[in-house]
Amino acid sequence: MTNRRRAILTGVSLSIGFLLSILLFYFKKGQFDQQSLFFLGTVMAYSILIVVGIGWYLQRNSKKKDGMM
Repeated sequence: MTNRRRAILTGVSLSIGFLLSILLFYFKKGQFDQQSLFFLGTVMAYSILIVVGIGWYLQRNSKKKDGMM
């Protein structure tokens, strides 16, 4: 899988998950207040950090294995 395809799939999956989070908040509370928006932004930021970090780690390990063989 190419890096571009991997990035597109990651972006699409994060976007779908974020939209589902927004819908759940909206149906639960009926409206967004400042605290809800801050919470959703924080969740999105941490999600991006975790996914990018894991992707970087796996890609780095893959390059190390390819270099050793």
